[in-house]
Amino acid sequence: MMAKSYIDVVKGALNLLYTRDDIAYFYGAKGQRLTDGVMEELWNAEPQYFKKYNESQKQYIFDYSRNKIGGDCSWLTGTLFDDMTYSGAQIEHCSAITTPKDGVAGSLLYKPGHVGVDIGYGYFIHLPEEGRTVELGKISDYNWTESGRHKNVDYTGASNV
Repeated sequence: MMAKSYIDVVKGALNLLYTRDDIAYFYGAKGQRLTDGVMEELWNAEPQYFKKYNESQKQYIFDYSRNKIGGDCSWLTGTLFDDMTYSGAQIEHCSAITTPKDGVAGSLLYKPGHVGVDIGYGYFIHLPEEGRTVELGKISDYNWTESGRHKNVDYTGASNV
């Protein structure tokens, strides 16, 4: 398989941002349409994760997410890097691990339990948590711990500006 370019990764991330009204974060979701049945199945599959929410929060999350495309942070980056593993495995599939401020466009951004993608110029795109969608942020305003060049991406010509 031919590696995609870092430009393809950035364009894909921007496309997800542009279509964010159709996307909802839902832990464990991997791009499926979020019906009540699908959400209940995902909720019941991860009781340790979802126990942090009370019934009214669960209702809000379901109402927000209903009929949207569901995904979690590793789904978002997994679609961009062709690597449908969890966040910890995705950073292990990277080389040139550095600080987030020294990463390049198209890099995977990582902190324990969460991933996003560097889109250049000091900005990133991620899918943060239940009740939210794809978001744009400044790398310097977030607590990323590492940045890495994913093995499935060609970074020829990539920079952080």
